[in-house]
Amino acid sequence: MPRRYRPPEGQIIQAFTFALDPTPDQRAQIARFFGARRKAFNWTLDQMKADLEHYRETGESRPAPSFYSLRKRWNAEKDTVCINPDTGEVWWPEVSKEVFADGVRGAADAYWRWQKSRSGTLKGRKVGFPRFK
Repeated sequence: MPRRYRPPEGQIIQAFTFALDPTPDQRAQIARFFGARRKAFNWTLDQMKADLEHYRETGESRPAPSFYSLRKRWNAEKDTVCINPDTGEVWWPEVSKEVFADGVRGAADAYWRWQKSRSGTLKGRKVGFPRFK
């Protein structure tokens, strides 16, 4: 069991809790941001799986996935990935670009955590391959 944190002698720790009460428009924006992050995460995971399958089938290795290379690929393909199926319009400009970057980073970090777990360099229990969200 991990040690509990104890503040240094004579110091006090203070915490705050805030309740959010978003308006309906703000709720929609929050949902849009989380959905966009999930879209980028799942797209990135799909790209990494495709690269692994390509390696298994042909033996050709592609460059190791990194946040920067995957983000560059995302930026090149986002016009074809982020399309509203009803209207056919591209929707990614409605969302902050950093939301997509966070999704790509999350998937890349999960991949490398899995690799470290497989090689035994990560302490703790084994970590499985990242899952789609």
